[in-house]
Amino acid sequence: MGKLGTGFPLVKVGTTAILPAMTADSGSGQAPSNAKYLLLLVVVVLAPVIFTWFTTSPGKSEADFDRLLNAGKTYYDSGEAQKAIDAFSQALRHKPTETDLLLNLANAHRLANQPAEVIKYAGEALAIDNNIGAGHFLIGCARLRLNQTTNAIQALQQAYDIDNTVGAVGYLLGKSKLAVGNFEDAALYLEEVATYEEEHLGAAYTWSQALMQAGRPDEAKTALELHQQRIAGKQMPDDQAAWETCVYTEVKIPFKLDQPSATGITVKFVDDTAKAFAGNAAKYAGPFGVIDFNHNGINSLFVRTSTNTFRTLANTNGVFASFGMEFPALTNANYTKCLVADLNNDRFDDVLMIGDQGSHAYRFATNGLARDMSRFSRLSSLKAVDALIADIDFTGKLDLLTIQPEDAGLKVFRNLGSLYFKDISKTSGIPTQVSGALKLVADDWNNDDMLDIIISRKSEPPVYLQKQRGAVHSPTNTLPTKTAVQAVATGDLNNDLRIDLVTLANGKVTVQFNGLEEAQTLSLAKPGAADLLLTDYDNDGWLDIFALGQGLQAFRNQGSAGFEDVTAALGLDSVTGAISQLAAADIDRDGD
Repeated sequence: MGKLGTGFPLVKVGTTAILPAMTADSGSGQAPSNAKYLLLLVVVVLAPVIFTWFTTSPGKSEADFDRLLNAGKTYYDSGEAQKAIDAFSQALRHKPTETDLLLNLANAHRLANQPAEVIKYAGEALAIDNNIGAGHFLIGCARLRLNQTTNAIQALQQAYDIDNTVGAVGYLLGKSKLAVGNFEDAALYLEEVATYEEEHLGAAYTWSQALMQAGRPDEAKTALELHQQRIAGKQMPDDQAAWETCVYTEVKIPFKLDQPSATGITVKFVDDTAKAFAGNAAKYAGPFGVIDFNHNGINSLFVRTSTNTFRTLANTNGVFASFGMEFPALTNANYTKCLVADLNNDRFDDVLMIGDQGSHAYRFATNGLARDMSRFSRLSSLKAVDALIADIDFTGKLDLLTIQPEDAGLKVFRNLGSLYFKDISKTSGIPTQVSGALKLVADDWNNDDMLDIIISRKSEPPVYLQKQRGAVHSPTNTLPTKTAVQAVATGDLNNDLRIDLVTLANGKVTVQFNGLEEAQTLSLAKPGAADLLLTDYDNDGWLDIFALGQGLQAFRNQGSAGFEDVTAALGLDSVTGAISQLAAADIDRDGD
């Protein structure tokens, strides 16, 4: 690729493309940034692959795992509780975040009549996914065995709300409500089970008891007669486990898909800057935004220019050319972030350009022409060094969270619609006095469908602000990173449907899988890395890792086999100079 200091280069191979950099000190009257180069990375797939959704812990034998799982199922089905516990416990070491395994182990402890252990492992499954009916049901069963009826009702009610078609759930819930004197509710749940579960031997009898207690003797008599019909020639179970038996007490076999190919798809990047910018790359600088303003799959750019303005570069058959108006930038300002999103819910993306002396807002229309909305948006006076866009308060409008210069803390702006923002820093519920704040990341770390915030800091560990349902963002210490880091990135790297954490510090990239204690560490061959990007460059369904700063380094995600340094194989080892931004987009509309 060669030196990138003279413009905005593009790298391409076959149908694969990379866009390198724009200088920040090109005589534009704008303050130079420490990182001179930006890189826009566009990657291609040379062959289709199967997307996979299953995770494994690195270095473990799949054959051994399958053997343990099958042995545990055999022991469980034959009633050998302790042997089932032993087998499932060993299998769980292979895949500690697999919810089906946690539920299998909880059920084995239920078989052994160890309710405290049932609560422990079912609770761990719910910590991963709170919408698992089996987890709530098993906790409810355990609470009943501990004579904690009120707590049992709470758990069983949650299981019922998730799926009300499981007879054992409704029966135990109704029976529990009867025990605490809630006769009408008990009759309601038990009637439902007695009506739809004709083979259930206890529902009609317990229903008759609830009706009698509710002062409805005639209906109670009818229910008792129904019970007598169903029990004729049969014997009522006298074991609590019999009443618990249902689909939730069956052993689950986790679904598995293939890991990524060991060799992967052949991808190579070459410098295609001259063609992509028609020889004008030196006129443009960053930060830049990738924008598909017509939503037709054509990705264009919004960039700085060498004359200290902002403008759109429209993409025509993979070639970028000036389009529409130019907008003035601030003199001696250092712009650090270009954010692209639909900010007024008109189905077209808009642009925010964030700077340390002021910021700009641009509204795009269907024809790709932009309009300066900076003053109207009330963001023209916003001074920031980093920012993110997210629906912080669940209004359906994208809000703005920023880091102020000179360690002045955070600012929060609510989007009132039509690109009009209001400063709500004092009332947002987000702590704004965060010392040494560097970068902002928003993601659902604890898998509760709520957007959390992670803030990397200069000399302290990242701040994790957990969004409380119906409440504010609260600082917690549940992140696995306990030391200061230069950069943070989040994404599901092992395809277990949970967000993982990738950090950069001391010349190393650390991958912390959510729910796993053991982290993976990747050593960087080049010093000076400053930021991270997670993107699937080879379209195999697994997020790969890019470290950027002084040059560029790439690591391919090999699933359970870990990560492989593919910088040289991709042709990116020739990328030199300081890179401050990396993005991925399909520039030539070839599907990659």
